[in-house]
Amino acid sequence: MKKVLCLVLIELFFFDCKSSNTIVEATSVISGFAYTIQSVPIYKDPDTKTEILLTVSKGSRLEVMDHPNREFWKVSYNENVGYIPRTFHTEQKSNFVSVFHFVDHRLPTREIQILGDKVRLREKPFLDSKVLTALSKNSNLEIIAIGKLFQSIETYFDVWYFVKSKNGIEGFVYGGFIPKFSHSIQLYSNMKNPLWMDVRNPDAFVASPGTDEFAEPLSSYCGKGRENSYNRKIHGGIELISGIANHKGINYYLVDELYNDMEGCSGVTLWISEKEVTLVEDVKAYTEKKYAKNFDPKLLKILKVENYKALSVRKLEESETYLHNFYQIEYDLRDNNLGHSTFVYQDPKKDYFHLVEASQLYFGDMNKDKIPEIFVCYTDGLNSFMGDLFVFQNGDYQSVLQFTPEDEFSGVRFTEDRIEFAFDGAVDGCPFDERFSETAKKISRYKLVNGSLQKSKL
Repeated sequence: MKKVLCLVLIELFFFDCKSSNTIVEATSVISGFAYTIQSVPIYKDPDTKTEILLTVSKGSRLEVMDHPNREFWKVSYNENVGYIPRTFHTEQKSNFVSVFHFVDHRLPTREIQILGDKVRLREKPFLDSKVLTALSKNSNLEIIAIGKLFQSIETYFDVWYFVKSKNGIEGFVYGGFIPKFSHSIQLYSNMKNPLWMDVRNPDAFVASPGTDEFAEPLSSYCGKGRENSYNRKIHGGIELISGIANHKGINYYLVDELYNDMEGCSGVTLWISEKEVTLVEDVKAYTEKKYAKNFDPKLLKILKVENYKALSVRKLEESETYLHNFYQIEYDLRDNNLGHSTFVYQDPKKDYFHLVEASQLYFGDMNKDKIPEIFVCYTDGLNSFMGDLFVFQNGDYQSVLQFTPEDEFSGVRFTEDRIEFAFDGAVDGCPFDERFSETAKKISRYKLVNGSLQKSKL
């Protein structure tokens, strides 16, 4: 299971309702608003076979209310509360409404800057809507609400934003003309009813709905020519759905990978067809069932993980040659969207023991006892590296040698009967490397002698 920090969490909530004079309605939470794209019937219940309360004309503004229904929006219009079917067609005129959800007021900042010059601020989220003013490049805007419908305009495929200009004018601006890091504000505001997907085929991500890697793509967040430059290796497994678009009858789900600067978008968005994923409501229950063959509650007990929402358990291939079994457990916690990678080992008695939290281990067996020595490499995020050598002593793994960034440690390798460390620029990073001795300015070598680590010469 690969993880990534989701920057865009586009809410997929849809709504239920009762008549306007009920107590239930009075306590409903207004989460946003919508503009009708065509003449729209409002149904009494979340079912198109129920009574139509009224029909709302094109261009009308409705209030949108909180509700977990994923098939209908719950809306209010002129004191009538009812349901409108949820649609996310890429052809905008095929939808009933364009829905916006308010940005969380607790955000430290909601300000963005316009990328282009003379960008039109419109009265409504439509290209034929009245232009309120033209915004100059680098104009500051406050985001009030973010739209849910993706629309292709020029070389972009994006949503509309409801914003306020510096001089107090409120209106709508298309997302293709603002920096993409602004999408990250939804991380704080749209976690009430998240929807996840299990990606069955990580190679199936595309730049835009309806395209493939070799076809002429639709426009994307970043404009034409940047659509497929993503790192395929970091995606797959359980992913949070950031948005949805329906293209020619097929739903596509969005995962964002955006790294932005004030000059524009230097990242991409990734879409994947519903044919390539399994939708997941209860991630915890789903992942426990999916990994049932190698899931053991004892694993989480020793990790003291009580509030995970996604779980992956993988037995390392190296286990086959050693007395201990080694497992990598990757999990997400409920209170954030950050992944954790932890290693444990299992002794011949089938008891589990915590080893280390890391993303990569290197194994060796210097004394040929089928209980490996393990080296773990860490980074401080600034291209400086640290490391720990673990040796099995007195019934458990102990860290017997540590390196800090000040040591300028840069590489490691196990040979037949020893471990060697390179320093000062041998390689880029601290991988397990077979040739670093050719470039290293300094090499240290260690052997295990009667269970004790001792420095040695070649």
